[in-house]
Amino acid sequence: GLEEAAAAATARCEKLAGGMETRAMLRALDAATVARVRGACVALRRLRVAKGMSVPPAEDEEEEAAAPARLALSETRAGRNLVGSASVEADARAAVGLLAASAATTHRVDALTERLKEWLNSRKDLNEALSLVSSSDGRDDPVPRDADAVTPAAAAASADADEARALRGFLADASASSDPLPLARLKARAFADATHAFALETLASRALREFAGYARRPAWRDAGGDAGGDLPSFSAYPQEAVTNAGEYLLSLPQTLEQVAEAREEDRAAARDAAASAAAEALGSPRKPTSFSGQGPEEAEGPRARSAFDDKDAFFFEPELDPGEWMADVARLAADALVAEIRVIERLSETGAAQLAADAEYFANVVAALAPEPPKTLAAFAACCATPRENYVPFAASEDAAALGDVVAAVAAMRNIGT
Repeated sequence: GLEEAAAAATARCEKLAGGMETRAMLRALDAATVARVRGACVALRRLRVAKGMSVPPAEDEEEEAAAPARLALSETRAGRNLVGSASVEADARAAVGLLAASAATTHRVDALTERLKEWLNSRKDLNEALSLVSSSDGRDDPVPRDADAVTPAAAAASADADEARALRGFLADASASSDPLPLARLKARAFADATHAFALETLASRALREFAGYARRPAWRDAGGDAGGDLPSFSAYPQEAVTNAGEYLLSLPQTLEQVAEAREEDRAAARDAAASAAAEALGSPRKPTSFSGQGPEEAEGPRARSAFDDKDAFFFEPELDPGEWMADVARLAADALVAEIRVIERLSETGAAQLAADAEYFANVVAALAPEPPKTLAAFAACCATPRENYVPFAASEDAAALGDVVAAVAAMRNIGT
């Protein structure tokens, strides 16, 4: 795997080139790690395709070529693919599993970076040789006169003074940035962000499906009560799609609690299994290879292990906080509903009353799940609930000023001149 290849690369760099090929080695490791994480990113993009989700454009050209950006499937096909026969808990388990994989990827890249920094800092002989060559500036022979002071690194540096000076500058930059694998860490963060977005959309998928096509519903043009006279005195009820979405979100915290408990049980079982395996391995004549390339005879003790032989990586995953995740899922669903509302072209007065009921209901659902109420959704509810004859003075009030562009948007939908 990548870990073993990295450990072998540092050993070869020391033994065959005295460390002089460190620049090439780090760049190769960076590229190899990026390629490994890119594969996970492509797999995630293809999973979005299989689930009927939209696929955002990728900055990585190879990633984009392997899984091009695309819009979500149509409502019918997307609904079938997103849900299928899977239960809500199964969807949540899958999403959490992907989060664990993403966290493990980030952890391994960070661990690799830290071990490489340790390796670079431990190469005192290389740093001394590079300093010697740099200080000579080509005027004198940089090789030490004392034969005992001639190290493989000093010999390699003196053989190619230009490369030695370039390597010294490279190592200084790497030390300043504290990031010998800059591209790999950026890619790992991008994968983490993409996984987080996928998990949120998966958890919110049933609510999102209910909102698909919301702006095209005939209720907005319903003329009932517009032909003359006042609107009925009773309040409109939220539409079934909106209540379905709300009830799903309100039931999701319990599901996430169950998933979190099951995940913790799995981790506890895995820890027990790892502890048993470690106990059985005690006394084994085989000793691991250290990161510095030392052999078994030099790598004594329980802490002498490969930097990449991280048995704890399986357990390195974020704690699933149902409350925090529910807040994010609720906000995502609210944003999806607002996006649909904004493309409604015309609202009859009956349609405005219906939209007010929908927006108010769902705003209350989100407020119950998130620390802050959805201001934009609440603004749509307030504007749509305002009687037509009172809208112009309402739009000029201080209360309306706090609602932003929603006041003008609803006025345009209702064809009210402000």
